[in-house]
Amino acid sequence: MKLAVIGGAGLLGSTTAFYAGTKDIFDEIKLVDIKENVLKSHVMDMDQGLSSICKTKVFEADYSGINDCNIILITASMPETKVSSRDDYLKLNLKIVENICSQIKNVINPNTIIINASNPVDPLNLYMFKMLKIKREKIIGFNLNDTVRFKYFISEVTKKDILSVDAYCLGEHGETKVPIFSQIKCNNEEMKLSNAQKEIINLKMINWFKEYQSLDSKRTAGWTSAIGLTKILNAITNNTKEVIPCSAVLKGEYGISDVSLGIPAKISNEGIDEIIEIEISENEKKLLQKSSSKIKEMVKSII
Repeated sequence: MKLAVIGGAGLLGSTTAFYAGTKDIFDEIKLVDIKENVLKSHVMDMDQGLSSICKTKVFEADYSGINDCNIILITASMPETKVSSRDDYLKLNLKIVENICSQIKNVINPNTIIINASNPVDPLNLYMFKMLKIKREKIIGFNLNDTVRFKYFISEVTKKDILSVDAYCLGEHGETKVPIFSQIKCNNEEMKLSNAQKEIINLKMINWFKEYQSLDSKRTAGWTSAIGLTKILNAITNNTKEVIPCSAVLKGEYGISDVSLGIPAKISNEGIDEIIEIEISENEKKLLQKSSSKIKEMVKSII
């Protein structure tokens, strides 16, 4: 299996390439970026570092050199700035994604799987789906961090071991995300939270982005994302059919169509093997519809 990372010189692209490389799940990882000097330094360092622990080889590449890659991961985006919302990146990152689509449409084949990690992920995911004219199963938008943070805050508030907590955060990778409180489990048993606990967790979920942005570090959440993206890459390469939340193009699931939205999906070597419709409360359904409506409005401004 071969992986291409477009945006491989950036924080998210390089951390994911390295972490995925340590798992020895690819024969080759090809990094693509306009910052040639930074890219070359990553390739030299990463290839030498990985050589002592695995057989994965790391190369510098251009678009013409990734036509043999099974998976293309897109992490390219505008440099991180202090913004109030991921939505602020839409028009700027659209130009980058538009250029990438024009480049890769000639190198992908019907079996190529695209993973998009450029924000705002949901409208850009639908844009790529339409521009590349690929099957919806072949494009996966990355929003797993919302579920990771939801589980993290559940563990923090309840004092339960996070590895025993199972929960999902659906909807937009943004302000209208929907933590699914009705389906939390601990050690595979239903877990009920008090209203006070839910309120605390909700506030932590709402405030996370603002708090992170207030640091003005000019870096994205590279470590969390690298681990999450590698989880998806492993599910594809090893055909695990693991259920992982991601932004997927919906055609009636959850009563929603013509939008890319965060939902649980079974991931295999085909991409999205199956969209999983979990039971959610009536209020959660309304919130998911609200999230969908917001994304559709964003899509109207770019398509």
